[in-house]
Amino acid sequence: MEAFDESRLQVWQQQSAEFFARADIQTDGSIVETTGERKEGIRLPYKGIWAYHPLVVSLANIQEVLRVPNRPSHENAWYDMDESLVLCRKAGFREIRLLGD
Repeated sequence: MEAFDESRLQVWQQQSAEFFARADIQTDGSIVETTGERKEGIRLPYKGIWAYHPLVVSLANIQEVLRVPNRPSHENAWYDMDESLVLCRKAGFREIRLLGD
């Protein structure tokens, strides 16, 4: 992720000052269906299908995915949110909001 983040910072630095007014970091668990009933991390969620439930962390302002950890959304979500906060601070965003559902 460090390599992606460094590249992302370089691209973001080409944006206007308005771009850095506010970062909206959105977190959302997403159900992804799979046919591998015996794979590690697979669950049978409320939808009644075999699925993974990864966390997706994105910069909602520009619909850019920042993190999709390879683990269920409820496990250590704080870590990916914290890493996204550090990234946005390093980029120079003046205001940062955390959003989730």
